[in-house]
Amino acid sequence: MYREKDFQACIAGLVGWRQNNNPDYPTLPPSLTASESGLYFQDEHPLISIQNIDQADFNYDQFNFNAFQIGITYGVATGPADWVRFTDNKVYESIQAGNTGNAPDVSPLWWTEVNLLAQKIAAITNAGASKLLSRVFTEKKLNEVTKSIFENVQLFDGAGSLLNKEIKSSRFVGFEIFLKYNRDVITVIKRLGTQFSMANALPTLYIFHSSQQEPIFTIDLTLTKANSFEWTNIKDGTSEIQLKYLSDDYSPGGSFYIGYYEDDLIPGAQAINKGYDFATAPYCTTCNNDYRYWSSWSEWIQVQPFVVQQADIVAAGGKGLLWDIRMNGYQYTKNFGLNLDLTVKCDVTDFLCRERYLFSDPLLKQVAKDVLLMISNSVRNNTISKQTRDLAMYALNNKDNYTPGVSSQLEKSIKALSFDTSDLNDACLPCDKKFGSDWSTI
Repeated sequence: MYREKDFQACIAGLVGWRQNNNPDYPTLPPSLTASESGLYFQDEHPLISIQNIDQADFNYDQFNFNAFQIGITYGVATGPADWVRFTDNKVYESIQAGNTGNAPDVSPLWWTEVNLLAQKIAAITNAGASKLLSRVFTEKKLNEVTKSIFENVQLFDGAGSLLNKEIKSSRFVGFEIFLKYNRDVITVIKRLGTQFSMANALPTLYIFHSSQQEPIFTIDLTLTKANSFEWTNIKDGTSEIQLKYLSDDYSPGGSFYIGYYEDDLIPGAQAINKGYDFATAPYCTTCNNDYRYWSSWSEWIQVQPFVVQQADIVAAGGKGLLWDIRMNGYQYTKNFGLNLDLTVKCDVTDFLCRERYLFSDPLLKQVAKDVLLMISNSVRNNTISKQTRDLAMYALNNKDNYTPGVSSQLEKSIKALSFDTSDLNDACLPCDKKFGSDWSTI
């Protein structure tokens, strides 16, 4: 697998856009003009220009944003619905709450201009990176090194006894998870297993990382069963819950803490413990699936049930903040009503980011192709004349003078990519190909 947004982020600034010098168009931000490779998209073909992109795309001057009104109080803008058009015909968004009586063109502490053209160019660049990644993934058969090491394996089998209820004492309880193998491998929490004495017992699950004061995930739960075990699919919005050794959101290594505050349990609700012993391998290899599950996950992650006392939670600043992890207390035969359904996958995102400079030329040509396609298919009645559209189509598929067009150049650039997969995690390396002759009896 690969993480599309993370790949976009790691190659941002690899190839840049030359700054716009036409005063009729807004200045591009540094995030678009930076070029680590020294390559610029406009240099790939004369038709690729800020002006042609603007003229080929929507006419932003005709977008019907709400007009600014001096008597309205504006909050922090969260999207286009909150943008306003001022009398200078520019579009602005409020960057503070309680924004009243501040004219956007002279109040930079309250408003910022929305650069619609820059957003469009950024979208073209990100889309080009995504298309390129998809092509490379298929062309270079990287799917062969992105296998799942195991899928949908739970920590243990079965449910707990109703006689084995946990006494609440205002603690934080759950699992500490340490990732044993780091590079190019991620752990995905597919489902959360729960068993509590009452329905809707637990409203919120927290996931902390040892390097961050605030939780990296906060997951709202709706649990429908009392006393019975149930599985709940959990996500961060629309994205799956991924635990990574390397992340831009927290430091490398460290531990993850997955659990809940006992004070969040509704009155009278208690967790039901399974009695599984996390301190040792299951002694019976045939009694149930516990040994098979343990054999799968124990090679890749270490799981330890733990508790944090109320005094240590208060000392750290209260609920929702990471405590002093040195105060963790470990209770290996308790699961506090929780189980996890896990998948461990090979992930080539970090590998590709380590090889990011190889993408300079293919990215240049992919974005060039996308822009030329936009120009050649523009339906706006403006300076993008039929002649310009025809020239863009010709640039894509030039065959008349035996000079390859941009589409053909992109194909050759992708085929020329060569990755050294020996830098991958050993578990994710493709299987060695066999050479020579095989023989057998018949």
